[in-house]
This record gives sequence, structure tokens and C-alpha cells, in this order.
Amino acid sequence: MMTGNDLAEALILAVADVEEDRALRLVRKMISLGVEPLLIIDACQRGLDMVGERYERREYFLSALIMSGEIFREITALLEKKGYFKPSEDENAPKVILGAPLGDIHDLGKYIVSVLLRRAGFRVIDLGVSVVPARFVEAAVEEDARLVAMSALITAA
Repeated sequence: MMTGNDLAEALILAVADVEEDRALRLVRKMISLGVEPLLIIDACQRGLDMVGERYERREYFLSALIMSGEIFREITALLEKKGYFKPSEDENAPKVILGAPLGDIHDLGKYIVSVLLRRAGFRVIDLGVSVVPARFVEAAVEEDARLVAMSALITAA
């Protein structure tokens, strides 16, 4: 029988190999065994890192990057369905304004941060992508948020 760590290693490879069905089966198994959700997220992140490395080595194309991001979203949707990563309903929970700044349309990193912040008990107000600077300020004032976070794609030139 596979342990949680064995399943996590298998999940890393399933995400890295962009094998959606296998990744989702592994996550369902991990959930049924009570594996800590952050271990599942960590395995996904490590798999996504491998996808990025393969892309940089030109072993993968843009479609693999997009598909691996969708696999991650499906996995977090499974976790949310099981009661993990729900938005905080606590009116006193600290609020975070989150978005990608003007000109940046990449949202996978933002999505990962959003999931982890919600897991940590924050109320996340996600402004989306390509957000003008003034909108971050407006939202922070409107929501009385203590934290503003911006996610941007960083590449080595």
C-alpha cells in the first residue's frame, strides 16, 4: 500500500507529465487517506516547477504550461469540495487585496497564493489580472485591507 509520501511523489510526476486523469485519481486517493492538503499542494507545486523547467529546455510547449495550470485548478477544486481552502466567513478575518498588475495576464501564481492565503484564514479579494495601480489602492481603502499583494510573471532574460 502506498503511503502519503509515495502518493505525493507519484502526484509530482503526474503533474510534471501533464497527466490529468492520473493526477486527479492520486489526489482523490490522498484525500481519502486523510493526507494533509498542504502536502498535496506542495506536490503540485513541485510538479508545476518541473513543467516550467521542461518548458525552458524546450521539451514542452505553451500548451503544457496551460494544461498543467488547469490540472492544478481542478485539484484545488477537489480540495475545496472536501472543505479545504474555503473563503473565510469570519468578518474579522484579515483582508488581502490580490491581483496581477497592469500588463500582466498570468494568473497561476496568483491563484496558488490565493489558495494558500485562504487556507491561512485570510479573506482574499481577487481583482484579477492586468489591474491598474489605482484599483489596488481603491480596493484596499474600500475593503479596509491591511495587505495588498501583486503577482507578476518573472522571467530570466
